[in-house]
Amino acid sequence: MKNPVRVSVVLISFGLDTSSSLRLAAELGFRYVQLRNVQTDLTVEAMTADRRKALLEDMEGLGLKISSLSGGYGSLFDGRQLEKRIEKQKWLARLTHDLGCDLLTGHLGQIGNESWKKKRGLVRQLSGWIDFLEKLEVTFAVETGSDHGELLRDFLDYFDSPFLAANLDPGNFVIYGKELLSSCAALTDKIVHLHFKDARRRPEPEKAPGTLKALELKGEEAAAGDGEVPFRRILPPILESSALRVAAVERETGSTRAQDIRLALQALKGLLEGYPYE
Repeated sequence: MKNPVRVSVVLISFGLDTSSSLRLAAELGFRYVQLRNVQTDLTVEAMTADRRKALLEDMEGLGLKISSLSGGYGSLFDGRQLEKRIEKQKWLARLTHDLGCDLLTGHLGQIGNESWKKKRGLVRQLSGWIDFLEKLEVTFAVETGSDHGELLRDFLDYFDSPFLAANLDPGNFVIYGKELLSSCAALTDKIVHLHFKDARRRPEPEKAPGTLKALELKGEEAAAGDGEVPFRRILPPILESSALRVAAVERETGSTRAQDIRLALQALKGLLEGYPYE
């Protein structure tokens, strides 16, 4: 492996304000955090030069660094407000660069099928966005979930850019009812970022909210080790590919988040034994 994997935590996992979450991340032994820059106090609009400086100084005092940023502004495949959403994605990439980071993750919406390739306006806008990422040398890792991994792989291969990759969230494949092992296998050498999140199937599916409301949620998040994600099976090929740069613990629900995150960190480090990480 060329570089150590950065072991991180998605900061909103603690369910606390930014300052409290940063302190808790440091107390639990993390050296890196992933910042969510939508629906928090760290939005692009709020991150002025003074705010960026203050945040980095606070993190330095706690012995923390930024592993990656995350954010999304709605689907890029439904044809609505595409130009505006692409522009917001560019703002977020610029913020990533300004914070001295080179990795950004987020959902782009459900691809659904290959019909997007016939939409010239969409392809042109996406190509322009990827060119922008390349100039900044910021990688965008598309979060997995609502599509099978093979469909996302086809999307990544179409643009064939080292600055467009995958953020594997294996729990999402369970939640959205996509075949997990074949999805992971299709993306192995494209996975630069991992959300260490578990999930289990629901007894009865539920309708997805928001932009994914046409889908059924066939699973639900679980504490790491309490779900169905076979991390010991899917992680070795990903690590052997040498593409993985960040592995971030994520916990979106639950009443004992700090405890769950602590145990997940222990489990993740155990899975990384024998591979360089920091």
